[in-house]
Amino acid sequence: MSPANRLFPCPALVTIRSLIIRIQGILLKRPRRRPTSHTAAACPGVAFVLPHFEVGGIETGVLEYANALANRGYAPSLILSCRRGGLLSRLVDGVTVYDLGGRRALVTIPALAKAIRLSRAEVVYSGTNARNIATLLAVSLIPARVRPAVLISEHTSPGDYLSGARAPRLRRALMRRLYPRAQALLAPTEGLAEDWLSALDLDRPRVMLQPNPILGPAALTMSERVATRTGPYRDPALIVAVGRFDPVKGHDLLIDAFARLHRQYPWLRLVIYGDGAGRAALETQIASAGLAQTVRLAGHTDDVAGALARAAVLAVPSRREGFGNVVIEALAQGTPVVATDCYGPASLLRRVGAAGRIVACNDPAALAEGLAAILGDPAARPVALSRGLSLARGYTVDAAVTQFVATARWAADQARGRPHR
Repeated sequence: MSPANRLFPCPALVTIRSLIIRIQGILLKRPRRRPTSHTAAACPGVAFVLPHFEVGGIETGVLEYANALANRGYAPSLILSCRRGGLLSRLVDGVTVYDLGGRRALVTIPALAKAIRLSRAEVVYSGTNARNIATLLAVSLIPARVRPAVLISEHTSPGDYLSGARAPRLRRALMRRLYPRAQALLAPTEGLAEDWLSALDLDRPRVMLQPNPILGPAALTMSERVATRTGPYRDPALIVAVGRFDPVKGHDLLIDAFARLHRQYPWLRLVIYGDGAGRAALETQIASAGLAQTVRLAGHTDDVAGALARAAVLAVPSRREGFGNVVIEALAQGTPVVATDCYGPASLLRRVGAAGRIVACNDPAALAEGLAAILGDPAARPVALSRGLSLARGYTVDAAVTQFVATARWAADQARGRPHR
């Protein structure tokens, strides 16, 4: 990983006058980008924009894209509002990291514009809603002759997102004004990008499917072992969950649900993989429920595929969830899934029949009933081994990276007015 570049160290709010001066400096000091000639296999320079690089679904996807591009000889950049996160140590050499100083998205627009120009990116990919808005504003400050293409992305439904967003009316107005300036709106599932355009009453930008890069070589190897019945022993009493210890992930609801289950099925066990600020509260809850011998907070694991292959069922108790990468990871190992009715997990589980159960959000009793039903359903595992594996294999890292490179080339050609080959 290349050293970080800190671009906006000043903590004080800038005035309108100083902001104008800063923007003028950005626009006048950078030289014209050298023209790039693309071959059929080439990928244009790409900058990825995120708030941080903590472990999460979107961040892990960007890690896969950036590392894959660097390993193929390109020079991707990662522009972070704050240079922090456990995934930073997993970046390979060749990925340049820019640090915007830890400030909110809209405050860092001049620094973001400068970072994009310094990166010499021809395509900018934004990973979150706030960064979509900030990136489009920042790119508008860059002269048209060197302005990069912008690929914005959304990962959860507009209704779910806007219901919990700050200043939703202002945000919606900004999206309506700015989103049409992007070359494309990417989403990981069919219909999600169209839902956003419909919610915003827009007919642009172009919508494109971009599968998340979830299954790498280790997960695919384990999946093959599971499919050929040479995988690890599957414990019929083991329920697992995977995710950071944050209230939005609903682990407290899962522990409540498990307490109900355990009274009826005392042989069951629950292992929750992850970590975070909520650990102490979950430990207290487990002790208070008398579940210290049957519920374990296992911390982070580098072998998610193995953990899922050994489990009888994956529980996804989230209060809110975007795509839900772990659902794909479980189905790839032939493991049935019980998930709350959040957009991403629910849309995936509706495609796999008996391999999944969708239960009401914020309802431990419904979650307990769903877990009991799938543990007692003899069809759940065979269906997960057939339909589940088939669905999951559309989300391999190689397939997603290949699709992303093709989309980036198309976007760069669109921005430069070149015919796409």
